[in-house]
Amino acid sequence: MSPPSGCGVCGKKDEVLRCSGCKVMMYCGAEYQTAHRQDHKSACSAIRRCCIAMEKEEQALRAHPDDIFTHGVGRFWGIFDTRHYMRARAAFSNTLSLVGHIESLQAQLDILIEDLRLCRSDNMDSRDVIPGLMNANPLEPANMSYDGMIDLPHMVSVTLVKIKVLQVLFMNMGSPGGITADMLVFGLKSSTIAKNPIIANCDDEWLEIVKLKAQIRALYEAVHKLNPHFWPALVNPGEHLEAKAMIFSIGSVEQMQMALDLTYEAWCETPGAITVIEVAIEGNLR
Repeated sequence: MSPPSGCGVCGKKDEVLRCSGCKVMMYCGAEYQTAHRQDHKSACSAIRRCCIAMEKEEQALRAHPDDIFTHGVGRFWGIFDTRHYMRARAAFSNTLSLVGHIESLQAQLDILIEDLRLCRSDNMDSRDVIPGLMNANPLEPANMSYDGMIDLPHMVSVTLVKIKVLQVLFMNMGSPGGITADMLVFGLKSSTIAKNPIIANCDDEWLEIVKLKAQIRALYEAVHKLNPHFWPALVNPGEHLEAKAMIFSIGSVEQMQMALDLTYEAWCETPGAITVIEVAIEGNLR
């Protein structure tokens, strides 16, 4: 099952308001918010405290004379004065998990992706947390209605996670053969995705494999539409990995370089993943 969404009491998704304390729990009216207060109070207070602490650290950092948010992006952890702020961000993200709703998962994901933009060396291990947040139900089709600056690395990461899920399903079937199965199962390492109960208890792996291939093709096309430079650069990065793009426009080479810098290591750690993209570029991902 996917995590719940909408009103924390009845599940209604239209015309709902956010809790003014945690800003992630949703309610369709004051009556339900009051009724749910006892259950929500502890998590709400903890999230609010961590949010205030994070905002306090951010204000102090923005007052820094070196204009760190302009000149230090990408190397935050290497600037000693940023570390209290980065730790406060991590604490806030962790505390958000006390609310097990889609809105909370999205808020955590937004924080972690921004962490990767601020600190490319990923000293807070955001890359280890992101796949689990993206895959409350890893077999569900991805939402591809993205636009904005951070959406390219988000979509690229979702594509990689879907390939990892496909990898696990092929292994569960004992590798049924075929070019996609062979390239994914060769060199397979243990994965936290394999422990997901929805994957472990899948009744019809072959049907889900067919669906996942379609999802991967759709994600491939969505990434290509957003930035046509990305997939060719992933396959052959060349000097792009050395570039440190700070300013970019949607669809630009600079946006590609930013997304490549954030995600390339994760792709390299997944055997066969980049080869799947090579096959997709050739139009042979079936």
